[in-house]
Amino acid sequence: MGFTSAEALKLTFKVQAGNVIDAASGSQWYESIFPYNPSFSSSRILSEFTIVKNFPAENLSEAQDNVANNLVGIVEDVSNIASAIRLTQAVPGGNNTWVSYNTYGDPSSGVKDLWIQPQKVPQSNGLPSSGYDIALYSGDPNTGGVYISTTIGQSGGEVGWVFNYDMGLLFLANDLVSIISGDPGTYPAGLDFYINGFTYIGKTLDDVAGATGATGATGAIGATGAIGATGAIGATGADGTSGSSGTSGSSGSSGSSGTSGSSGTSGSSGTSGTSGSSGTSGSSGTSGSSGTSGSSGTSGSSGTSGLDGTSGFDGDDGTSGTSGSSGIDGTSGLDGTSGSSGTSGSSGLEGATGDTGPTGDTGATGESGDIYSDCSITDSLTLPLGIGATASINTASGLAYTPGQSVIVSYDDDNYFIGDVATYNSSTGAMDIIVASNTGTGTYSSWCVNLEGIQGADGAAGATGATGAAGATGATGTIGATGADGTSGSSGAQGVTGATGAEGTSGTSGSSGITGTSGTSGTSGTSGITGAAGDFYSDCSITDTLTLPLTISSTANITTVPYLAYTPGQNVIVAFDAIHYFTGTVLTYTESTGAMGIYVASNSSTGTYSTWCINLQGIPGADGTSGTSGSSGTSGSSGTSGSSGTSGSSGVQGATGATGTDGIIGSSGTSGSSGTSGSSGTSGSSGTSGSSGLQGITGPIGPPALEASYVSATGHGFSVGDPITEIGGSWLAANTSDLDHTAEGIIIEVPDVNTFRATTVGRLTLVSHGYALNEWMYLTDAGGFTPTGPTASGDISQFCFKTISTDELYIRISQPQVLTQAPVDGTSGSSGVDGSSGLSGATGATGATGAAG
Repeated sequence: MGFTSAEALKLTFKVQAGNVIDAASGSQWYESIFPYNPSFSSSRILSEFTIVKNFPAENLSEAQDNVANNLVGIVEDVSNIASAIRLTQAVPGGNNTWVSYNTYGDPSSGVKDLWIQPQKVPQSNGLPSSGYDIALYSGDPNTGGVYISTTIGQSGGEVGWVFNYDMGLLFLANDLVSIISGDPGTYPAGLDFYINGFTYIGKTLDDVAGATGATGATGAIGATGAIGATGAIGATGADGTSGSSGTSGSSGSSGSSGTSGSSGTSGSSGTSGTSGSSGTSGSSGTSGSSGTSGSSGTSGSSGTSGLDGTSGFDGDDGTSGTSGSSGIDGTSGLDGTSGSSGTSGSSGLEGATGDTGPTGDTGATGESGDIYSDCSITDSLTLPLGIGATASINTASGLAYTPGQSVIVSYDDDNYFIGDVATYNSSTGAMDIIVASNTGTGTYSSWCVNLEGIQGADGAAGATGATGAAGATGATGTIGATGADGTSGSSGAQGVTGATGAEGTSGTSGSSGITGTSGTSGTSGTSGITGAAGDFYSDCSITDTLTLPLTISSTANITTVPYLAYTPGQNVIVAFDAIHYFTGTVLTYTESTGAMGIYVASNSSTGTYSTWCINLQGIPGADGTSGTSGSSGTSGSSGTSGSSGTSGSSGVQGATGATGTDGIIGSSGTSGSSGTSGSSGTSGSSGTSGSSGLQGITGPIGPPALEASYVSATGHGFSVGDPITEIGGSWLAANTSDLDHTAEGIIIEVPDVNTFRATTVGRLTLVSHGYALNEWMYLTDAGGFTPTGPTASGDISQFCFKTISTDELYIRISQPQVLTQAPVDGTSGSSGVDGSSGLSGATGATGATGAAG
């Protein structure tokens, strides 16, 4: 199973602490037989770095002064923003490793490395020289780049980035990449990095080493000659200026040494000539054994001196020869005047940086959330698909789909279909989808699947059908014959007007027609099945201040709760109330922080607000089908008109006399009774109503997280896994009998009878819990749990956790909701047939005319 963590740590400890190496986990460092001897490139051995160490810097200003006044040609100052170095991705598309090339984006230009590391230039107090620190920016600091500290977005002593000064490499943690790319408001340049600092440009071993010359053969050692008498001391001449060295002449034969004279006074030293560059030294040959010292032979003429080579490795020492007898000591000469001290030799070479230690163990994997999105589908499908048909696809295994969920399967923005999951095999990824709608045409074999947004409300009802034509009017009754005119009498005197006759009695109204029998009501449809709980999308805890209207196509940045189910491309609505809101598309969402960027598509109303709710924006539902217009009922036949009364015969025209008083008006004749009303025509049957789209259940809002800290409650009586709530300062067992008793946490630890810990979100190990596997568990009125949520209006729905295995739960307590969904109405029955109109009654007889005055 490979190296264990303990074995890897022990190997690292041996290398870093003991400078030895082996993989024997059972041996100690001092028992290893191999030293750790890494190889070094001569270009990375910095021969002038000791000079740099003489100039520590507590701050940036001091570091800049050091370089300008003391380290010219040794350290390059790129600490000013005008000199910022733009970093390049080490691997195209990789956001974790960045490199500082001499030319941005050009690996052939070479790496700009050997940055001055603060720890290598310690201050007098032992602390690193922070003045040489690297400064990192998102974007060019000359045009508003944002400074990024090592701890931004971190906690618990962690860091978000590391810079390898020796190699010129920047390493970013994944969460820092997410923070910067997910917050364009704070980091408009995103993942485009620049650095400032200081780099070493002084000499390396490559600059001081020449080619290695061949080593000459070792000559034989001559015998030691006798010591001559000391000669007289000559006068000291004045020192001239030293000229450049000429080629050495050939040496003459050595004479016998005279007795040493007394030393003359030393002259002042002449100015030294410029030294030639040293050649690379050849490797030393093995030293021969020393012979017995003989007399010195005649010295050969000296050749021109070659360039000094770099010293080779020392050969093994030869066996010492027999020492010659010592010569007679000569008389000591007078002490000469001491010469001035020579210039101190340059410091030794700076050792190379040790190899980087092995990478630490990978941290534990975080909890996996529900996964729906997959773009690996390669099934060949042709749009449009048949509505109501089953589309079979092969997506990834282990997704969170369940039957009944609405999904969208898309090739691109213009070609996709929507439907409901019929079956999904989480082991193989096979999925069957009942097709509900299509967009676009064509055959494609590259698809993405994801949850579809909540469906919109039903469309407006169709227009009412036209009214049927009116029935024909019945025929008019026959008019009675007019009586013959009487002979006109002569006019008499105007008589006195008679009294007005009483009105005739009205005829009796005809009886109303019989009303048609009402049709029977249609049977009520059965209530639909309650859908499964959706992912978490809704949140009303947003406190960002935004002013409506927002600019269309701009990015609105908000902070909602972490670990919702949003993915880029989903349509959302962000509302203060039903009048003040905006809609848009998710650009970015950071699960760990809740930070979200939204592409603004539309606004409603104006004003500045700092309390918002967010949710998915539903796709508008299609208009319902208009009902068929009912046929108009048949008009009832008109009643037969009554016959007119017989006209009285006219009196003989009398002579005109004096005008008498008005005669009495005769009483009106009795009105004929009204005919019976015809029965009403049959009403057309009502058109069938268009079926409403299925309403998905909105995922509930989670309550505020309960701190998983210890709570003191004397004699609480709780066990691990119990749901609890707080009422009036007391902790009680939770249930859904009313809203006050719903769950505010789940017990995760009981140290003793007076203390417990609870939480609203997280994992809990509960061995052999006995609940149904892979199900969300709902709280009941009795305080237990069931995988079946309530369905009746007025019930309280609250789920508390999902079962992950037989021994583990994933706790996520939802906001309790009171169900108000009424049962679905059945199809209305057709209206009953209207009765026909009754016949009209006959007209009453006309009353007699009153007598003339």
